[in-house]
Amino acid sequence: MTISPFPTARLAEAEAAYAEAEKAAQEGAPIDAVLIAAGPIEKMKRAYPNYFADTQGFIGRVRRFIEDGERPTPAKKAAKRSA
Repeated sequence: MTISPFPTARLAEAEAAYAEAEKAAQEGAPIDAVLIAAGPIEKMKRAYPNYFADTQGFIGRVRRFIEDGERPTPAKKAAKRSA
């Protein structure tokens, strides 16, 4: 993954870099070009966990599935939360 941060004052430069990346993707480069506006990197990680390969939420759900021995239905989830 490559992250190219740009301060707000360089928005035009960020948009130009994004356009170049999009063109490369359209020409077959194995990339996903993404232009997002966010504050600190931690906010971006929370907002876009897939781009940072954050699998902790998924792993937690799989562990709970293994521990419970069955897939919780919505009714079981609600009962567990209220207990």
